[in-house]
Amino acid sequence: MQQISNLREIQLIQIEILKYFKSVCEKHGIRYYLSNGTLLGAVKYHGFIPWDDDIDVFIPRSDYERLIRLPEFTDAQYVLLSDNRTPGWIYPYSKLSDSTTYVREGAYNLGVNYGISIDLFPLDAWGGSKCRSRFQALRCGLLRRFLAASVSESFQTPKTGAAKLILFLIWRFSRLVGSQRLRHVLLREIESVRNEKSPR
Repeated sequence: MQQISNLREIQLIQIEILKYFKSVCEKHGIRYYLSNGTLLGAVKYHGFIPWDDDIDVFIPRSDYERLIRLPEFTDAQYVLLSDNRTPGWIYPYSKLSDSTTYVREGAYNLGVNYGISIDLFPLDAWGGSKCRSRFQALRCGLLRRFLAASVSESFQTPKTGAAKLILFLIWRFSRLVGSQRLRHVLLREIESVRNEKSPR
């Protein structure tokens, strides 16, 4: 297992993971889209944002459900980490990981060891009015923040004053509730607002 700390080396490994992911998706007709900083980097820098250290991919829910059941992701090098494959997995999304590497999360305790990876997010379509959709997105965003706080073993923030106090209370509450319970609540919330049809 190799130890890698150089950002460019990490980016190059992630590109190889993405190439493998792309080949599997093309083989099975899986739709996917680069997202967030990954999309911005591709458009603005024709690659990574220089300081970015991850790759984010959106996959329409119907394709995502097919993807996480494909046999290809039991490859000796590239392993899919998801709730239906990885005991103790807390994220409501998946990671495609290079098993020849290992990531040290520092203050985070995810309960699962994994290597350098790319993030695979299910993309859901929500119904209702614009106002209702924004409210639903806010609720899910807050639950996601609580979930992230729940796996942080120590409280750290550059914020000061009232903002620091609020973040500390979020962290304490999240740690008391626990990651598995928060994950369950988040998934239930996503399920309750999801449209029957995935985005096309």
